[in-house]
Amino acid sequence: MSASVTPTSISGTGYGPSAQAYVTASGGTAPYTYLWERTGGSALIVPTSITSANTAFEWTGSLSTPPKFANWRCKVTDGAAAVAYTGTVTVGWNPGG
Repeated sequence: MSASVTPTSISGTGYGPSAQAYVTASGGTAPYTYLWERTGGSALIVPTSITSANTAFEWTGSLSTPPKFANWRCKVTDGAAAVAYTGTVTVGWNPGG
């Protein structure tokens, strides 16, 4: 089983949402479940749908905060409990726009 994500870089302004990140899973046994995990950077940049294959991101802090970034990946689990991780999506954010 494998999983990939596109695009690998997203940016946003204000509260968002940003553009979407799309996960593709292949191999393994359907159905698949998805869980987005932050691997670094600001905890104020969060997915709009943490358990969906496709998600946008949004800002949850103050609009006066300096630009930030966060790295996210998606954990994909198939129906037989096999796990694959996507590569990293780097989300850059300028809260003040």
